[in-house]
Amino acid sequence: MVVILPGSYSLLSNENPTGHSSGEIALYEAIEFAVRRRRNSRVPFNILPIDIIHHVFAETLDLHWIHDLDFPVKSIEAHRTKLYLLRRVSVSWNALILATPTYWAAVNLGVSLPVLETALARAQNSPLCLYSLELTSEVSDHNQRLAIVAKRLTQLRSIRTSETRIAGFCQRILRLPLLNLATVEFSFDYGWSSNIQTFPKELRTLRQIKAIKWIPDLSPGQIQHLRKLTIGTSVELGSKAIELLAACTNLVSLSIKAHNSYAGNYNFGSASPGATLPHLQVLDLEFDLIKGFKDFSRLLVTPINVQASLAIDRIYETDSTSQAIDDLSDFLCPKNPPSTPPEAVTMRFNYPLKTSLSLRVKTTYTVGSRSLRLFSSRVEELTGRYFDVIKGIQANLEDPPTTIELVGYSKADRIIRRLGTLNVRVLRVRFHETVNDVLALIGSHEPELPSGTVDTTEWPFESLQELFIEGGSMDIKQLSRVVGIRQRYLRASSKSWLKKVALIGCYLNGRSLEKAEKELSKMGVTISKTDCTTF
Repeated sequence: MVVILPGSYSLLSNENPTGHSSGEIALYEAIEFAVRRRRNSRVPFNILPIDIIHHVFAETLDLHWIHDLDFPVKSIEAHRTKLYLLRRVSVSWNALILATPTYWAAVNLGVSLPVLETALARAQNSPLCLYSLELTSEVSDHNQRLAIVAKRLTQLRSIRTSETRIAGFCQRILRLPLLNLATVEFSFDYGWSSNIQTFPKELRTLRQIKAIKWIPDLSPGQIQHLRKLTIGTSVELGSKAIELLAACTNLVSLSIKAHNSYAGNYNFGSASPGATLPHLQVLDLEFDLIKGFKDFSRLLVTPINVQASLAIDRIYETDSTSQAIDDLSDFLCPKNPPSTPPEAVTMRFNYPLKTSLSLRVKTTYTVGSRSLRLFSSRVEELTGRYFDVIKGIQANLEDPPTTIELVGYSKADRIIRRLGTLNVRVLRVRFHETVNDVLALIGSHEPELPSGTVDTTEWPFESLQELFIEGGSMDIKQLSRVVGIRQRYLRASSKSWLKKVALIGCYLNGRSLEKAEKELSKMGVTISKTDCTTF
């Protein structure tokens, strides 16, 4: 049996493998043997060039991403399931995969002791990821497991788990001399938080930390090389968190998920002068309250071009609308240092399905590399105080050209009425019901288009240039009428309006699409359709 050497997964070119490392040659030859054995030329996979097949196996068995927080623990288990399916293809494929050390690099701490010992032995010198997922019982044999893992401490690169049943074992691992540990991901119940805050003093290799329901207690020397940090907590987020961030001078990615029930839980009073993160590239913030976000953000200094997102769970009636507008506008378009108003913004409204248990409406407001997410439990709330905040932000940003995306079909008419006063250039609507009422609100202020000639100078969506409709049923005559009733006003005012209409996956009725295209073309509108059905 060919044993695949660790670190042998750089891809080969189309050239002859001569001159490559012995590990690459071993992998190349093992894959060729596994594929060509009992070759059946009628199987398409078997007639592929061996370099392509080598690429497939190399990508599949290269598990460096198991140490990355962007790759969820659940995905590690899912990938192992896929590898198991590959093992079932043939005896030679199974032997190839089992002989590859990186196959054993991700070790589930919930397995039996013999399996744990075998997996660590077969991993050879591969960097190890210890994880646990959906344990069905308490893990009690800590001493035996610790003795097995202790033999491989220099290979340990990541510990990732959200299982409280394994918390005691993880707590004991952290007492060992971990010289190469790079990634830590713990999400435990509150009772364990005080037990896992402290790390070995000699640890200097941490690169990524995900701390859910606890805040790490680390010295500047322990986190001087930290690149990615996620803190998710329902307990007090205060000066301790700021002090931690102040020491993370090389941080590239920061995620704070501070879900607190009361404004008093944000206690930053003693955190001065704050934290400066000069290398930060990604910032993801979630706060229940605008006040909590404001108190936190005033203590955080980041580059102006950071890719930043902010989620606010609720805007309460007690919150000052004008202050909320100023705070959120400053996040989207910072004033210090001064920045020019955006050239364009995007607003996306996600409506819950009728069958959804969650009635929350999500509004996403995007300006360049920054985005704001607002959540509302009722559409009425969105069209009231929430919309006042959105409209105020638009005014603060000098009413930039806006793209609106409406996703869903629950009471969308209420928000469309209010959107008509904004500088909307592009409107995207995705429905699964009739969109005739939506077209009426775009063309007028009413849910039904008026008949006959309309003499008025007050029209909604006066800046609209492009309209995209996806997945709805509509009367094609309605579209012609929407454009037609405005023509007299447009000619009298020498203004231009809608120029492009795109229909995607729509059900069309009322007249032939060709006739509608001719009518709209005379009014300066081009129409295109993709996967539409006419009946």
